[in-house]
Formats: sequence, C-alpha cells, structure tokens
Amino acid sequence: MKIGKWMLTGTLLLSMSVPNAVQAAGIVQSSLDKTTKYRVYQYNHVLMEFAAYGQAEAFAKGFTNSHVEEISTRKWLWNNFPRYQVFQLDVTLPEWQFASLDTAIAEAKKWSNASVRDLQSTGWVWNNYPNFQVYQNEITQDSWKYLTLNEAVAEAKKWGGAHIIDLNSNKWIWDNISSEEKQALRTGELIYKVFQGTFSANNWEFASLEDAIDEALKWGNSSVVNKNTQKTVYSNLKVYKVFQNDTFLQDFASLNEAADYARLWGHSSIFMDGRKIWNNYASYQVFQNTALIGEFKTIPEALSYSVQYSNSSVQTLDHRFLWDNFKKLQVWGWNGMAGGDAIKAHLNNTVGLDVDSPSYFELADAAGNLKDQSNADTVKWLQKNGYTVYSASQQPI
Repeated sequence: MKIGKWMLTGTLLLSMSVPNAVQAAGIVQSSLDKTTKYRVYQYNHVLMEFAAYGQAEAFAKGFTNSHVEEISTRKWLWNNFPRYQVFQLDVTLPEWQFASLDTAIAEAKKWSNASVRDLQSTGWVWNNYPNFQVYQNEITQDSWKYLTLNEAVAEAKKWGGAHIIDLNSNKWIWDNISSEEKQALRTGELIYKVFQGTFSANNWEFASLEDAIDEALKWGNSSVVNKNTQKTVYSNLKVYKVFQNDTFLQDFASLNEAADYARLWGHSSIFMDGRKIWNNYASYQVFQNTALIGEFKTIPEALSYSVQYSNSSVQTLDHRFLWDNFKKLQVWGWNGMAGGDAIKAHLNNTVGLDVDSPSYFELADAAGNLKDQSNADTVKWLQKNGYTVYSASQQPI
C-alpha cells in the first residue's frame, strides 16, 4: 500500500482483492513486495515513502531536520535533527543549527552577543557576551567590548586617558591615567552628576568621571550624566530581568549574576531590553491538543511520552511540529468478497487500515432484492482487531 503526499487529508479507499489463482497457488511474494514501509518527513511534513529502509534513509539525508519513520509502528528509525543551535541575542536562523559543538561555536564567533544552546540540555553551553568595555574618557564603541581583561587592556593601551569597566560589576578596574592627571581632573568644573532614577543629591556632583562612577556604584539603578552635554556617560542600571514563566522575579546589573539566579528556578528566562536572551526550558514540548502535558530534553523521550496520548504532538520551543498523532486521514479497504478467511488474509498483510468494507450484499434480482452474505463472527473479529466495519452499501453494521 503506497500513500503519497496527498495522505494528509481526506479519505482513501483501497481495493484489496487478490486474484484467486495467486491465493490458490500459495505463491510467496515477499521478494517482490513493493509495499511502502518507511516514510520520510521534514519536521512533520511527509516527503516520500519507500519499501526499502536504505532508500528512505538515503533520501532523508538530502534534507535538514528530517527523519525516517516505520509506517506500521510510527517509530523513528533515523533522524538528523541538530544538537546545537546558535543565537544572536534572541534571533536564530535555519542555517544556525549544527550537529557538533565545535561547528556551532565557529559560527557563533562571527557574531557579537552570540550564544550556543545544547538542545539536549538547558541554558547556554557557550557565549561571547562581553565582560569588559574600554573607554577613552567618555567615548566608547561596540568594538571595544571584550571577553577577557587581557584583550581589553591590549586595546586600552592604544589610547590616552583610557579606562576599563568590568561589565559584571560595573566597576572601574583599570586605567592608564597618572595620579597627577587624576588630581588635576578633580580640581576642574563639577560636570558629572549622579542620578538614581530621577533623583540626585546635592553632593552627587563631581569633576572626575572616576569619582562619579565610584559614587554611582553605591546606588542601584544609577547613572552618571554630563551636565554640559546632558549625555549619560555611565550606567549602573539593572537591565537583566529574570522571570519564571510570566512572573517577574528579580533584576540585575550583571548578566552572570542574572544567569546564576535564573538557574535556581525551573522555567526561568532572562530578558535584556525586552528580548529573551536566555532560558532553561526543555527543548521539546508535548501537547495534547493545545494543552502542554510534558517537556523533555531529547526527542526520543518526548516521542515515548507522547504516544501514550491521543491527539498529541511533539513541538520545539518555537512551536515547530516534529510529530503528531492527530487523526487526519482514514484509510478504507474494500475486499471485493465476503469470505471470512479471505478477508482475514487481506488484513493480515495490510498496514495502516482504519475501515474495512466486506462485500456482504449483492443484487439478487431485477426487483432490487439483496443477497445477504454477512457473517457476524467475521465482523466481531474485525472490530476486535481495531477496524471499523462498513458494508459495501456503506451502511454501518
């Protein structure tokens, strides 16, 4: 039985009549069996069916996010779903999916604020969110953000009047300004003002940017503003916000502190400027209809759980369907005969059938009388084996 791409909707009626001569001869045709036994999917979309497993796997390898399923059992026999996924902030692309961590990291290194997620775990396994930022006086740029202090110092040494801020503590940790220069700066105009929200105290004005930053560090959600330009030149804002599901838990100025805290909670996530950049959700979710009933780190675990429920599906976190057992198609079979043994022989060599229709009734005469050849024992056997039974007249038995 071969069901093509049209199998997703509608009703399919098959004739299962077998020539009497073949039955009588008892010929074994297994070597010539062209019944399709393996179905290839990309995500949850049917691509093709094959009688031979090797052909199915070879075909599936030509597609990403594909798998081979045994039609009779719906078991997955092979798949190439990725293990690792690259993100830039909260954005990912189809081509940012990889089988190995090394190839994922190689791609992630091309992008700033990138991370790699192990889809069989939670959170990140690698990221290049910066730890240090270089400034020349008030000036900085995106390219002056670094993972390591050594990298930041190497860049800062190229510039006079440079300093480095540790982005995890927001502290001024290095500079190349001499003590004499610092003393001279402190005698200048009080151009730097510290704010906590919109509040500022009278003694929160400084001539030295370093002194203003030291004061701002004493207060949460603080900032330093140049009074002459009205430009914010330093921020100690708690921009990393941790949620559990939709419930806000706490905010942090440090990404590392936010991540450490978020790991204490299940179903947690970190938002930065309204963008979800981190979460510890399991990658594969099982739904029954629209209700979430399970979450799993691996596809086999999700599949094993979902098959226990009707109308269930396995989905990714972005709600891509990988598998479902929704009833989209009924496959009908017409026997073309009424004999119980012949009907049982047909069905014992058939997979995927929902409805069987024995030919129990035939026209007996010109007056329209019917000849009834129905057999209650055969009907009970069909129903016991999970088939819905209709007569050839399409009236329920």
